[in-house]
Amino acid sequence: MSAFDGIIGGERLKAALGRQLAYGRVSHAYLLEGTAGTGKALYADRLAKALVCLAPGEDGSACGVCSSCALFVAGNNPDVIRVQPDGAKLIGVDEIRERVNREASVTPYAAARKVFIIRRADAMTPAAQNALLKTLEEPPGHAVFILTARPGGAVLPTIRSRCQTLNVPPVSDREAARFVSEKTGADYSSALEAARFARGGIGAALRILANERFSEISETVRGALAGLGGADIVDVYAAARKLSEYKDSAEEIVLMALLWYTDLLEFRRIGPERFMDRPGRLGDLSACRLTESQILSGAEAAAEAGAKIRRGANPALSIEIMLYKMNDERFGKV
Repeated sequence: MSAFDGIIGGERLKAALGRQLAYGRVSHAYLLEGTAGTGKALYADRLAKALVCLAPGEDGSACGVCSSCALFVAGNNPDVIRVQPDGAKLIGVDEIRERVNREASVTPYAAARKVFIIRRADAMTPAAQNALLKTLEEPPGHAVFILTARPGGAVLPTIRSRCQTLNVPPVSDREAARFVSEKTGADYSSALEAARFARGGIGAALRILANERFSEISETVRGALAGLGGADIVDVYAAARKLSEYKDSAEEIVLMALLWYTDLLEFRRIGPERFMDRPGRLGDLSACRLTESQILSGAEAAAEAGAKIRRGANPALSIEIMLYKMNDERFGKV
């Protein structure tokens, strides 16, 4: 048994943390970095639970039955302090001073350690990070700090230098799809599309799949792309108007288009074997008659539209231009 049993993927990370727990060589501070939905919070929780357990196993994993474990599951263990942003509000210096620095100086109530979980540490203000740095430089022997952040976030180098930085990797699309399908009962094809869209983040894939509009938008995008086969400008405009109904999902629409062309390219270069577990997608890809050059042009148009939208361009106009370019590259009708 391991403290990290049941977490999909991340074998090297689970092994590294498991060894530290088993040998009692725990760092005073961790920085868990990973993209959205990869399980940073789950790793932080599992590690924290093991650290405050009153009767850990030989491998350092939590027993699950002691009073400290029960309080942890209930969400009110006094030896686990959680700090995270309140919506779009950053974590301020006063919160770090009151809830972290001051609490760190107080001995644990029952456990051998007191654990501080700071989610989205990159959302701390510079002043808050500098306040935390003072405690990280001279940490109390009983305190363990677990910070989570996305790669490339605004975590100061001085904070990083005081933490053991660990990468929380995304899992493969198919691993994520199998897990999501089993957990939700969704069909594998839908789960795989959500997993690919989440880029290996299981949590993100679950949220995507729970969004009823995701399937609706996906079907609309596929219909719009399929309808470009020799389409008249009026039809392209109609497709663009239809997609503009999802104005808050412009980046998702562009990514769906890009994934479609990526699948087409893989189908042409590798063959149908990769798509045997998705018969619906295989049928769509088999029916497509684009050349490789046209596929690459379509993917380029999608990538260009995505870049423009991220720079603040009008989403509806960017998608409309994308469709016109795709239609033009296919059939020279624009």
